[in-house]
Amino acid sequence: MHYSSDKDLNKYVKVMVKKGWRYENGKKHARLIHPDGRPFVTIPKSPGGCRGTLNVMRNIRDVLRNK
Repeated sequence: MHYSSDKDLNKYVKVMVKKGWRYENGKKHARLIHPDGRPFVTIPKSPGGCRGTLNVMRNIRDVLRNK
């Protein structure tokens, strides 16, 4: 499945989905939801700028850190 136009972000989301996270599609953005129902992470379908992927990874780490 294709999650984002950014190849690195696409690979990262694939790994998270394999770990049990749920992916919900949207028009411009999608949601990546933790298996425990913690707050979701917004995934841009076409991230702008060089920091888009890094920001998403940081947001996922923040969700995991706030158990």
